[in-house]
Amino acid sequence: MEWMSLLRAVCLLVCCSLFPTYIWAASTPKAAKLPRIKGKPSKRKRKKKKPNRLEFTILPVLNYSTDRGLGFGVYSIIAKFKEGVYPYLWRAYFRLSSTVKLTENGEALFPFHEDFVRLDLPGLDGGRVRLNLRAGFFRFSTTGYYGIGNASQRLIGNGISPELVKPSSYYQIDRIYPEVMLLSRRELWRKGRKRLSSFFGANVVYNVTNVAKGSRLDEDIKAAERGASAHDLFLRDMLRGLRPHARFEAHLGLVYDSRDSEFAPSKGMFHEVSVRGGTAFSSELSYSGLNAKARFFFSIWKDYLVFAVRLIGDVLFGNTPYYELYRYGGLFPDEGPGGGYNIRGTSPQRFYGRGKLIGNAELRSKIFAFDTPVGYIALGLVLFADAGRVWGALSYQDKEVGRIVDGEGAGLQYGFGVGGRLQLGATVVMRADVAYSPSENGNIGFFFLLGHVF
Repeated sequence: MEWMSLLRAVCLLVCCSLFPTYIWAASTPKAAKLPRIKGKPSKRKRKKKKPNRLEFTILPVLNYSTDRGLGFGVYSIIAKFKEGVYPYLWRAYFRLSSTVKLTENGEALFPFHEDFVRLDLPGLDGGRVRLNLRAGFFRFSTTGYYGIGNASQRLIGNGISPELVKPSSYYQIDRIYPEVMLLSRRELWRKGRKRLSSFFGANVVYNVTNVAKGSRLDEDIKAAERGASAHDLFLRDMLRGLRPHARFEAHLGLVYDSRDSEFAPSKGMFHEVSVRGGTAFSSELSYSGLNAKARFFFSIWKDYLVFAVRLIGDVLFGNTPYYELYRYGGLFPDEGPGGGYNIRGTSPQRFYGRGKLIGNAELRSKIFAFDTPVGYIALGLVLFADAGRVWGALSYQDKEVGRIVDGEGAGLQYGFGVGGRLQLGATVVMRADVAYSPSENGNIGFFFLLGHVF
């Protein structure tokens, strides 16, 4: 794919040349005379934006996380705003990106590839119907697999006996999954900013899994084939979908939204409940799931100090493919628990199981906010705490298997830390977080990514 690498390089060079122009324009003397907020609101009102406008952002992808490494590439966001349509008439997001990460031996890996286009159309049928479309190619050659259940071990990092330490590659698999996705939301009721909507989504993913010889997953596959113990038989039931296959999934649910902003809310709620079902057109791979999410945003001091909370619960039934065991469903399905989007400080794809519970709390501050010739800019800090756990199975016939898989007691996995936030315009938020996870052998995670966690 040399042409794709060339295209990425050209786009990256173009964006790198445009980004300094953006920064220069924001720092001109004219911008310095505009109202500025330093810890408290200015007495002058912020310049009101035109209701009918087009916001265009093109920037290099430059992010970092200990999960995936240094990300590079290009992304562009084009948003059309129209009076009477919330939050905008349409929004297009384009992304070409990859990541590079060094192994323990100092060799460079390119573990994550993400090339996609996403279109958001919230203004259909008089604003009552919202449609999301996405098509893309994804590959994660260092997808994590540490075993099934809450008691799975990660023998990397501090506090591990040298003879037990494993290389990172031992816990990695290579997963390729191009996807086409459609999501439709219909407004059922509205009063001011309070909205109740139904949603329906469907996606088709083609899955290819490459398992390295001697890896943790390779060992579990061999144990499942032997079937010499009750735990081996448990693994046989859980490790499905390892051969290349296409999978279709659909989900249906309800969502309640009273936030004052989709991208940087300071007050309101955003809750959802949903059911889903998937199949590889075989009884060997057919499953269903339930998901519930609750998000609360409390304004302590206008939009300058906000307390935000998120709770997630998810359960799976049936013959579930292995890669769904580290994911949860809902309006926008994602991975977890584990990684920079839920329990920061823990590894991505860290915990596999049929039952999942995740909680997040953030104290968000806005320290500086000002208008510039190129748009609104805000800077702030965030304190956060994340926690959660999984259950390998919802019930166990053999209690000893349950103890091996999920351990005993609460088994809470958690992390906490501090971060910075940069908001550009109304729809772009960038975050930089540092997280520490005592439950993950004191692992430290760094994240420089796009968007709030929730």
